Amino acid sequence: MNFIYSNKNEEDTDFYFEDEESNLNVKIDTDILAIADLGLWNGRKHGYKVIGNNLSSILRVWDSCDTIEIGVDKGNVVGIGYHHDGTNYITFRKFKEGITEKARDKVIEAIYNNSDNEESLIKRNTRSLAPEVNAIYGWRNCRG
Repeated sequence: MNFIYSNKNEEDTDFYFEDEESNLNVKIDTDILAIADLGLWNGRKHGYKVIGNNLSSILRVWDSCDTIEIGVDKGNVVGIGYHHDGTNYITFRKFKEGITEKARDKVIEAIYNNSDNEESLIKRNTRSLAPEVNAIYGWRNCRG
């Protein structure tokens, strides 16, 4: 797994964070979907967030995390965030170009309800962000 960034709260890494934000300041053709498995004080929670169409948005969903690691693993852009209550895992994908609002709502509803068909709906209606991220960083060995 290739990592983009970590240790976001250390003072001397603010510059690195800003550099990564600049590297990822690329608009893509559709919105990005963050699919989360959150470690909270009251247990693990499943959720999602639609975060716009700029790749740098993937760096801004880590509100409660002290350290983050973002990279490409097994064909997906993924992130791990560490904080005092636990560990958050987020997979970032983009909606397919031309997806209908109805299909988009079905994906979001499946994630929200942790439905049995969630994975198949995600695969059918979203695409990996790995090609875009791999192109920015020159990573060649990451499937996308």
